[in-house]
Amino acid sequence: MESLANDLEKSRFNVTISSQIHDHVLQESFPDEQKNPWKLTIRLKEFKQELPHVTAELNSAIEAKRRLINMFEQNFADFCRNLDSLQKQVGFPVSCEITEMEDCLEDVKEVLGSACSQESFCIPLVARASDKPTEESS
Repeated sequence: MESLANDLEKSRFNVTISSQIHDHVLQESFPDEQKNPWKLTIRLKEFKQELPHVTAELNSAIEAKRRLINMFEQNFADFCRNLDSLQKQVGFPVSCEITEMEDCLEDVKEVLGSACSQESFCIPLVARASDKPTEESS
């Protein structure tokens, strides 16, 4: 879980750095360059030199997000495979459902107690009461 949180933080950091470089070069006003076109050319060359770095940072962020998605999908699949034993533990039928992150904490707390704290990384795996009765209760 710690490496998952680190990947997420690295992803956020990389996107922030890349955005700052992009904003600095493209959106900065060029008062001197308006009077002197060769200075603008130099600025554009500087930006062109930064492009591989920006691209590498963005690719790293994309890869980190891809790893997070893969880990989530694996954890969700494991969770769904263990659904039978979870139903026996909580005593009522549950089903797998992916919800928005905002709903995750409330739903998990409602069904499983305070399983997610503010400090922990909450993967949005939610056990919800379903309408279908379990075979044992029917």
